[in-house]
Amino acid sequence: AAAGVWLFRRRLLVWWLRRKLDAYGEPQFREKYGTLLLLYEQVLGARQAGETLREYVRRLHVSQDVRQDLWFLTQLYERMLYGYREVEEKWRGAAAKMIERLSQQLKP
Repeated sequence: AAAGVWLFRRRLLVWWLRRKLDAYGEPQFREKYGTLLLLYEQVLGARQAGETLREYVRRLHVSQDVRQDLWFLTQLYERMLYGYREVEEKWRGAAAKMIERLSQQLKP
């Protein structure tokens, strides 16, 4: 019974995170990326203490295509986070599409 409740809560959290991703508009890339990471942490395992985003993406057990998309999104996120505010519009559009596709592929 306890395992059933835990699985239900996990599925509910994944559902909620997906809904949260859908609610964000394109300008909120940081929040979308953070929510996508939370979704991956819930489904594939949490980041370890002191682990950078790049190390976490390398460690994930995902297909090469997904890893490349996550790597691109991580680099874009870091560029925005560390001062490159002017990110090209085409990158933001591509990032929004990748985030949508990656979130739909995850299954709890």
